[in-house]
Order: sequence, then structure tokens, then C-alpha cells
Amino acid sequence: MVKGLKSISGFCYRYYHPVGALLLRIFKSLSLDLKASGVYIHPEVYASITAFIQLLLLTPSAISLSLLYAKHVAHLDIQVNDAVLCFIALLPLSIALVIVAAPKIIASNFSSGLEAEVPYMSIYVSVMATGGVPPFTSLKRLSTVSLLPRIRKLSGRIALLVDALGRDPISVMEETADTV
Repeated sequence: MVKGLKSISGFCYRYYHPVGALLLRIFKSLSLDLKASGVYIHPEVYASITAFIQLLLLTPSAISLSLLYAKHVAHLDIQVNDAVLCFIALLPLSIALVIVAAPKIIASNFSSGLEAEVPYMSIYVSVMATGGVPPFTSLKRLSTVSLLPRIRKLSGRIALLVDALGRDPISVMEETADTV
């Protein structure tokens, strides 16, 4: 097996990296959207997968455009529905927009759900702080509570960055607040 081709993402990154880099230059916010959504994939790999999917969809699109041309410009008698051909022709563009917009939609959904859970988290942290428990310790405890699923995911991410990488808890919380 060729090195770097153990997965579809490795294949896409290896062969479609230049097109993926171009997509990242076009959609500049894609990197931040991926980080905010919690999709753990490198932005260039995500863009390369998008480019690969576009290449796969380009063949049916080109065939449908050829049939549309043959039917309307060359006036050949082809029994094909124009709406279906237009749908197939526009499929790569629409799929690309959906793939690029997906991280932004996921991040928006996560943020809106987080807004509903933040009041309960703040009450918990403030009650624990009056009892002498530091706010970071309260956040770590919230990573095990299944009652607030988005807070659990976010506090788990914060605890991982602090415990595994040894970063400062305050700066990690500020960085996470900016991203989400």
C-alpha cells in the first residue's frame, strides 16, 4: 500500500491538496468554522475532500450539460427532461455549498443550544465558588454531567487542553469563548 493512502481523507489530501488550498482561499472562514463546530479535521484535508467530491460530481454534470447543448443548440431530438438535466448540472455547485456551509451550521446549532445551558452552568459554578471550589474545577466536574450535553462537551474540551497540554485554564476558557 502506498504511504499516506490508508484512508479516503489521506488519498484526498495527497492528490487534491492544491485544489483544497484554493477552496480555502475562496472560503476564508472555513478554518474558523471547522474549529467552532468541533469537527476534528484539518481544514486543508476537509477542503481536499470537498474537491474530490466535486471532481466525482463533475462527470455527470458535464454529461447533462452536453445533453442540454445537444437538445437546445444543436436541435437534436433527445427525450430527456430539461429540469432533471439542469438539476444534475447544478449538483456540484449545490453540494459544494452544502459541504462548505455544514461546519457553520453545526457551529450555529451548538451555539444556540449552548445559550440555553449557560444560565444553569453559571448558577452551578457560582454556587460551587461560594463553597470554595475554583471555577475550573467546577467546569471539570461539569464534563461528567449528562444533564447539560453541550456544556459537558465544551468543558471536556477545555479540561483536555489544560490537563493534556498544560495550558493556563483562564486563557483556554477565553480562547474557547472566542471560538464558540
